[in-house]
Amino acid sequence: VGVDVLYNVTPALRATVSVNTDFAETEVDQRQVNLTRFPLFFEEKRDFFLQGASYFDFGREQGQQVTPFFSRRIGLDAAGQQQPIDIGAKLTGSVGPFDLGVLQVRTDENLTQPGADFTVARLRRRILRESYVGVLYTRRADRLAGAAARHTAAVDFSLRTSTFLGNKTVDLSGWYIDTTNPLETGQSLARGIRLQYPNDPLLFDFSFRDLQPNYNPTVGFLQRTGFRRYNPEVGYTWHFPNLPMLRSQQVNADP
Repeated sequence: VGVDVLYNVTPALRATVSVNTDFAETEVDQRQVNLTRFPLFFEEKRDFFLQGASYFDFGREQGQQVTPFFSRRIGLDAAGQQQPIDIGAKLTGSVGPFDLGVLQVRTDENLTQPGADFTVARLRRRILRESYVGVLYTRRADRLAGAAARHTAAVDFSLRTSTFLGNKTVDLSGWYIDTTNPLETGQSLARGIRLQYPNDPLLFDFSFRDLQPNYNPTVGFLQRTGFRRYNPEVGYTWHFPNLPMLRSQQVNADP
């Protein structure tokens, strides 16, 4: 029988403990056909992980190519088979200018795989009016003799203002991720930076990301590795207040 206990440590900080977590009523994923060589991303649907999930968000990257923490990796063994969760504890919320998320989960053993212990910690410090700096740490330790724990350590930041030149928005963000490489051959980092100017009439967006060949966040979502990408985009919108059938026209250049 599953038991969930919730306790508000403060009005802005909540602790949750779940024992023999039951996901029997969780919505089933919609069937999809994958015609690419990359894995599909399925959203988290388990209530225990959805509550307070935003406190574990990392970076401001679009898409799922850079997701160092993905809660659906918890409760699966190395072969992708389900493992029951014996106990999970979570602390999420805000303390002054800090946003905090801490998660500890222990999974049960099955016939083919030992259980595992998962640790996730996310700390984000709000600065200025719309900006932040943050750190993220994840750990997976399979309870198997001789198995080494796998770690991910990451930092990110966003310097954002919506009052540039009076009423324009500018956002400079970046991230750096270091993951465990059991072979100790290096090349296990990921990094990126992005400058956005998403305004009207001028739009500008430039991003750079580099995922090295051995980058592997063991409690994250991994779509592809071993690439470096520069992505510039410029757009301009013309407005036609005197034309009832055509109010605006936007042109984008995205190589």
